[in-house]
Amino acid sequence: MEITITLIRHGETDANAAHRYLGQTEEPLSITGKKELAKRKEFFESPDLLLCSPMLRCRESAEILFPDMTPVSVPEWKEIDFGIFEGKTYQELNGISIYQAWIDSGGMLQIPNGESRSQFCQRVLAGFAKCRKLFLEGSRISCVVHGGTIMALLSNWTGRDYYDFQVKNGEGFCCRLEITEENVEVLALKKLEDGNK
Repeated sequence: MEITITLIRHGETDANAAHRYLGQTEEPLSITGKKELAKRKEFFESPDLLLCSPMLRCRESAEILFPDMTPVSVPEWKEIDFGIFEGKTYQELNGISIYQAWIDSGGMLQIPNGESRSQFCQRVLAGFAKCRKLFLEGSRISCVVHGGTIMALLSNWTGRDYYDFQVKNGEGFCCRLEITEENVEVLALKKLEDGNK
């Protein structure tokens, strides 16, 4: 089965603007985030199916981008649990040994009171597997999710590095996938930047 899937990172929040680790804390879009996302709205075509993280910032973003659609919530697509790093900036955590060990591991270690990257990726992929029953041949699917969710999906599908797929708020990737029972193959991949299709 071949589908086209667009992965869109939610709009900016105050924590995003301040470069704070924002994982599973509920936070609305900022005024700036809403305005910037509304400017990009025309660049996203209405899909056949809209999927969304259940977190507030993603639901608000989906409503701005696709006001006439009701998204299907995918609980497994919540952002990574940053545990004791949640809400803090790099500067605030710099010099703390647990944080430095996590940085030195390339973000692979389990965050105290949070998740490891492998746990997070497994959760995100399990969410995608549950959604597969909703896909039809030739479907155009849009997903309003978190930066981490995008990195987890695309690094798994392509075999490339997790951080290769970092995107700014309101940006993302469009990809054509060939899906079989055993595998997801990326046939085409394009980064969406500043509203470019």
